[in-house]
Amino acid sequence: MICIVYLSVFIIQCFNVFAVKARFSFPFGRQTIGNPYNFAGIFAGACLGIFIIYTPPLHVVFGGTFHLSPLYWLIPCAFGVLLLLWVCLRVLLLRKSIEQATVKDIKGLMMFPTMRTMSMRSKTSRH
Repeated sequence: MICIVYLSVFIIQCFNVFAVKARFSFPFGRQTIGNPYNFAGIFAGACLGIFIIYTPPLHVVFGGTFHLSPLYWLIPCAFGVLLLLWVCLRVLLLRKSIEQATVKDIKGLMMFPTMRTMSMRSKTSRH
């Protein structure tokens, strides 16, 4: 079962590659898929991990087994999706807090229409 721990960490880190790119934007889009080396690294790491886990001579060295069901992969995948959902929620909360921090009402400033602005509106509407 040691190998599923390694594989779980690897799968969650694959999701984390995309999560760390989201500061004030969502982890989906052009900035996420702009680097093809990310996908090449994920693919190479997955091939190496699956080779280590499912190759019979390496079971002795790494403590793996070919009886490891791919259903065990769903657990770290679910946590990876949960990680991406958390990042999306964090981006929404950050955007909202920045908006509230930068756009504040000025106390004492009353923007009611005055007679001058009303007369300017009536002159421009006639033309």
